[in-house]
Amino acid sequence: MKFDATISQPLQQPYTDQLAVTITIGQMKVRQVLVDIGSTADLITMDRLKKKKFEEKHLLTIDKSLISFGVCVGENGSCKTMSIRFTVVDTNFSYNAIMGLPLINKLKAIISPYQLLLQFEQDDGKVGILKEIKRQLVNALSTH
Repeated sequence: MKFDATISQPLQQPYTDQLAVTITIGQMKVRQVLVDIGSTADLITMDRLKKKKFEEKHLLTIDKSLISFGVCVGENGSCKTMSIRFTVVDTNFSYNAIMGLPLINKLKAIISPYQLLLQFEQDDGKVGILKEIKRQLVNALSTH
């Protein structure tokens, strides 16, 4: 894996935004997923689940609400697919989900805050790249 100018240009500094990406959780395309190396759990909001017709009765209740989903990180054949157990939180939150250390480690991910991107091992063993979604939007708007 490498981080160079052919992959992504460094951001204009100072830049302190968090890395937020889009991944597929279950069959839902979930935007605004915070990549948080300080989180010891993978989280998803109850609000995001309700929008996709999930109800609390679908959750496994132990001492916290848990649900397992097939997760696809990446796009169209260039992805890593795995089963991930999420803790469900029923609270207002700026993000739809948090990719914490369990998912980051399972991806074998390397994160570059300087370039706001994440590299990971795809199912085929090649290197996949997720770029920060706000930056993608800004780049798309600046080219039109």
